[in-house]
Order: sequence, then structure tokens, then C-alpha cells
Amino acid sequence: MPAARPGETKSRRSTVPTARGAALGGGLALFAVFFGLTRTFSGLQVGFHPPFTASSPGELTFWLGFVLLLVPGAVLLGYGLSPAFAPPLEKAWFRLRSLSRSQRLWALVLLFVLAALSARMSHRLILRDLPFTDDEYATRFGGQVLASGRVAVPEPEPFAAYSNLFLFRRGGKVTSVDWPGPVAAWAVSEATRTGPLVFALAAAAAAAAVAATCTVLFSPAHGLAAFLLFFLSPMAFLLSATTHAHLLSRAGIALAILGFVLARRKPSPGRWAAVGFFAAVAFTCRPVEASALLAPLVVDFAAGALRKRGSDRAALGFFALGAALPLALFFLYNGLVTGNPALPPRFFMEGPGETISGESIGHRFGANTGYNLLMLAIWFLGPAGIAAFAFGVGRSRLNRLLGLGVGLNLLAGLLHDNQGLHAVGPIHYSECAVPLAIIVLSGLAAIKSRLARAGLPPPVFAAAVSGLLLFGMGTFIAWQAGALNAQARIQSEIYDGIERAVETRGGPPAVVIAPRFADVWRANPESLKRGTWVFEWRRARPDLSDDILIVQDVPGAAWIFREKFPDRNLFRMTLAAEPPYWSLEPAKP
Repeated sequence: MPAARPGETKSRRSTVPTARGAALGGGLALFAVFFGLTRTFSGLQVGFHPPFTASSPGELTFWLGFVLLLVPGAVLLGYGLSPAFAPPLEKAWFRLRSLSRSQRLWALVLLFVLAALSARMSHRLILRDLPFTDDEYATRFGGQVLASGRVAVPEPEPFAAYSNLFLFRRGGKVTSVDWPGPVAAWAVSEATRTGPLVFALAAAAAAAAVAATCTVLFSPAHGLAAFLLFFLSPMAFLLSATTHAHLLSRAGIALAILGFVLARRKPSPGRWAAVGFFAAVAFTCRPVEASALLAPLVVDFAAGALRKRGSDRAALGFFALGAALPLALFFLYNGLVTGNPALPPRFFMEGPGETISGESIGHRFGANTGYNLLMLAIWFLGPAGIAAFAFGVGRSRLNRLLGLGVGLNLLAGLLHDNQGLHAVGPIHYSECAVPLAIIVLSGLAAIKSRLARAGLPPPVFAAAVSGLLLFGMGTFIAWQAGALNAQARIQSEIYDGIERAVETRGGPPAVVIAPRFADVWRANPESLKRGTWVFEWRRARPDLSDDILIVQDVPGAAWIFREKFPDRNLFRMTLAAEPPYWSLEPAKP
């Protein structure tokens, strides 16, 4: 390399502060433009309206602004602030690399606790401790049934008067339509009276497992980086605020991948049994997604084991042994509920034949596979995540297998027409956040090495990535969280209003005869504009012991419920033209 000319090095150094100042100013300008979009006709308002693939003009502007303004602006801010960010990041990086085994374990415990607290507080503060879909209400009902020692209960009469969306009826009995795994999770919650804590723990387990996996593959510093990539991905963070089944399957998949990596490094019967157990747990929660994402790992492991002998082949048996109990309970539950162990309630209500014979493959490719690929590209880490994925997916055999699993999961969209909502990211593909975090971390490491050879110091690159996560993903999360909070307010204001009205008119126990829940919130112009994915009243408890039992107004409802509940106060809700757009008065048979 030729020697530098006199003054050349000094000139280069003098341009660095100028470049950082320009980056800081450019980043602030891009953020100002983004927030300025709130003054446009459609603004940045996120709505929650069917069908699944519908997006409001404000939501589309928000996504476009995120991709073109927030992501580059956040990277520029991180680079511009690198004099403040880089030194502590470099110090932390080398400190983490020197942690002892016990310190690594305690660090993982700390990350788990932080993630669990975040998920629990997010459910409380963002969603007001309310479900954001009817599915969650129905699944909790199934958990209440299971916690009572039964798999189904006699359906209440008249059944049409009770909110029954996503409930499964057979032979005069009713339970949730959801998979056995989430129903069991709610049963634990009901038995322990811990509310959504089980789901917060599942959210934390996935985040900690991603960190542990990358600690094993690379170093504790990489493990923390992977944790932050996962934790601050909008689709991972916001799903963690919910009580959806995907949290459970995501945790099972993350733990299965961690077990797979550990067992590959140091095989043992216990480790392979653990891989089988967690893979099966994920299957009981979301069979299609778990099968697609884990199939490449399982097939690769099984093919290798079958080619060998002795302990290597025996590992396959231990894997099957670990999977046996969750799968046995899965098939037992199905058999008790539907009468066919191989037919879960979800498939019973809409058979596979009917599902496959729906829309054309071309339609599904665009409206399901293609649409959700777009959602993944936006919601995981935006264009920065796409670039890092491209650099990382081919770096190791594990990454290629994980990438293949993501591809299979997307291709599964060709087999059905349920695209899933996108209020917390592409919800039917939310488990993809686990393999994506591992692949993207590897890709960022590759990009860092290339840029280092080009002259960019690694701590400065780390500062730019930190800016992306802190400012870019943080803004996305905060904005979407505000929208989710606004839709949750629709429910909370109605339920709080009912409680106050009942208290001032004799108090509970009471029965409220009401229009359909969707008709009530749609009567409010502001609620109609925002929308929500909750269309029916909360599900009554299996024993109908709710202090305030809300039923739908069917013919003869006042006579029916006065006779069924003679000791309860009886009210009727009617819609009104003025706020709160409904009124509650005593009902007369």
C-alpha cells in the first residue's frame, strides 16, 4: 500500500466530525418529515378493520414512512451519535465476551425477567389487560372449561343469546375451537389465577432462548445483540403484549432450536429428548407453523441419525420419547372433543378438503404468501432486516435450514385462505421472528466485517445498528402501540360504562340484554373510524357465574332470562344518538 501523502490522514480525520454532524442533521430531518406526515389528509392513523389484508391510507403511509424515512433516519442518528454510543458499546462488547459460565447464566436469567416484565406491563398498559381479538376470549373460555376438569360443558340455552364466536359445539356441549396447547395454558392461568402471566413468561422464554442460542453459536455479546434484535422487532414486541397462541408456539420453537444447537454441540439423551419435547409443545399450539419451521431441522437430524449407528441412531429414539407426551395429550384432547384424535376442533369446523378447495393457488400466492412476505419484510426490522437476512442466510448450515423453514411456512399459505391479521405483525407468521433473529444477527456480523475492511470501525457500526433499534424500531413500536391502546379503549370504555350503570341501578349480580358488541362500538363515530378486531361480547364463564352477564337480544330475551336468573337484576341496552351512544335501563318481561 502506498504511503499516505503529507496531511492526508489529518484531512480524513477532520472530515469525520463533519460527516457525523451531517448524519445527525439528516437523521433528524428524516424524522421531522415522518412526523410531518401526520398533517396529510390520511395522516398516520392505523385502523383495525376487516378483511385481513385491508390497510387504511394512514397505515400505508405509516409503513412507507417507516421504510423510507425512519429506517435510514435512525441509522444516520446512530452514526451521528457514535461518539457517545461507540465507547460504551465497545466496552460492553469486550466485557460480555469475558463472562464466566455462571455469569452467562445469570445474565440470561436477567434478560428473561426483563422480557417477562415488559410483556406483562405491555399487556396492561397497551391493551388495558384486554384481548384484542375474539380468539383470545374464546381460548380463555376453553381454559376455564379445562380448569374445571372437563373438556367441554353443556351449552347454555338459548345458545344464540351467548357470544359464541370461535366456540366449538358438538353433541350439546361447547368449548373453545383453539388448539389444545393454548387451551391448556389458559387452564393453568385459571387454576393459578395469574391472568396473562403464562403468556408473558412464554414471550420471555422465546427472547431468552434466542439469546442463549446465539451465545452458544458465537459469544455472550452476540447473544445480547440477538436478544435486542428479537426484543425490539415490532412484530416480536407487540405480539408479546397479547395472549395469543402464537406466543406459546414461538417459545416452543425457540427452545427447540436452542436444544438442537446444544445437542449438536454435545449430544446427550436428555438434550435430544428436550428438543423433541419443545418441538411437540410448539406443535400442540400451532401445528402448521411449528411443522413448517422445524421440519428442516428435524429431517436433517433424522437423516443423519439413520445413516449412523449406535448412540447417534439412538438419539432419534430419545427425540421421539421427548415428543411422546405432548403429542399423546394433543391427540387425546382432540379425541375427547371431536371424537377423532387426528381431527382438532379447528379442522373439524372447516375440514381440510373444504380449505384446500377454496380460492385458487394464484389467489393464495398473492393474498396469503406474497402479502405476508411483505408484512414480514416490514414488521421484522424493515429494509435493514432484509439486507442482513440476505447476508446471513447462507453463512452456515443451521442458517440455511432455518431459512428453509421460513420459506416452508410462507409456502403453507398456498394451502389455505386465512391470511391472518397484521395488527401486531403478520400474526400467522409471527413464529418466524425466532429464526429471523438468528439469521439476521449472522448477517449483521458479515456486514460488520466487510465494512471494517473498508475502514468503518466496528464500534461505529454497532452505534448505527443501535440507532436503528432504539430510534427506528422504537418509534414503530410506540406508534403501533398507541393505535392498539386506542382500539383497546373502545372495549374498556364500554365495559367500564356498563359496570358504572349497573352499580347505580341496583348493582350486580345482573344480566344485561344487549345488541351485538360490534353494533354498540360502531354506533360511536370515533370507534367506527379506529375499529377493533373484537366483534362479540366477552364470553360468559362456563358456569355463568359472571357478576355482570352480558347476553345478546334474542326474541323473548327478557322473559327467558328473568326466568333463568330470578335473583339477578335485569337490564336492557339500547343504542343512542349521543355519547356514549348507548343507554341502560331495567328490562321488563
